[in-house]
Amino acid sequence: MMGVVKTVELRLEDRITCHRCGGELILQARVPRPARDGDPFQGTYNTVGLCTVCDRDDPAAQGILAFFTVHPEITDTTTHTAAALIDEWANRMSARTIKPSDADADHARRQDDEDFLRWENGEY
Repeated sequence: MMGVVKTVELRLEDRITCHRCGGELILQARVPRPARDGDPFQGTYNTVGLCTVCDRDDPAAQGILAFFTVHPEITDTTTHTAAALIDEWANRMSARTIKPSDADADHARRQDDEDFLRWENGEY
């Protein structure tokens, strides 16, 4: 029996902005949502960021934050360690879910922003 293969997409670029504090993220990942009955977002991905400020008290982030505190970048000699820590963090982040009410609120805020920009541009 073959296991389920999940894909995690990583961004390790300079200047990825944290949506929570406006600071700079260490990395950003798209992680699969867990399969749960009745989840309207099942089969989709969540985009999550790792921020030294916002995630400093999050147990899921402690290992990878410690790694990047000691190693400012991933090198040939630290690749395996970094991969294991990123995998651990991504798995923990993937297990978290967004409540539909949170997603609805985010969508409503984005729609309000779009409506405001259209109004400001004279489209209404």
